[in-house]
Amino acid sequence: MLRSTILILLVLLTAASGALGQAHRQSLMELQTAPQDTIDAQNLRIWLPLERQNRCWLKIEIVNDSNRVIRHLVSRMMVHGYYNYYWNKRDDSGKLVDSGVYTYRVTDCGQILEGKLTVQYREWEKKVIAEVEKQRSREWLLLTLLDDSARVTIEMFDYHWRPVDVPIEDSLMNTGKYRFEWKPADTVLAGRYHLRLTVGDYTHDLKLTYRKKR
Repeated sequence: MLRSTILILLVLLTAASGALGQAHRQSLMELQTAPQDTIDAQNLRIWLPLERQNRCWLKIEIVNDSNRVIRHLVSRMMVHGYYNYYWNKRDDSGKLVDSGVYTYRVTDCGQILEGKLTVQYREWEKKVIAEVEKQRSREWLLLTLLDDSARVTIEMFDYHWRPVDVPIEDSLMNTGKYRFEWKPADTVLAGRYHLRLTVGDYTHDLKLTYRKKR
């Protein structure tokens, strides 16, 4: 169900393409945030127990089965500590890689550590492109669907993950590009919110800033 009184939906008249490379690189916070999918959180986790006392330049690369580096994940000075990093299954161009087993290669203080990561996808995961776009004080979700008959739900949560709104619930949508601008009730405060997008069996979380119109 689409609740048009609190959400603007514009279907953009441009054909959906396979341009999956539009996704941005992972920030440090994103690298250290576990995926919501518990299987991905386990399969894509790189655990680094850095027990040396000196500071060193640390490098993490993702290598395919042809021993070619497809992703330069981390390159920064690191102090000792215990760290978790999570790969988002994208190469350096931003494209989703093929399913399969990949090697992560960690270079730290001249030492090399390797491990395995497993990439697998849900049915709708490679058929969805979702990103937040900004223009001045406004932000909206730009959603591209690469297949028909998508069951779409959008939920809004506050900073502490308390439910705020469900502007779209189990709405059937077809191939195309859609722009969603959240228009909540007047009682909703301005601020930073979590947006949870569910398309079929795939769930993706983003952050959206809501500003009241003056």
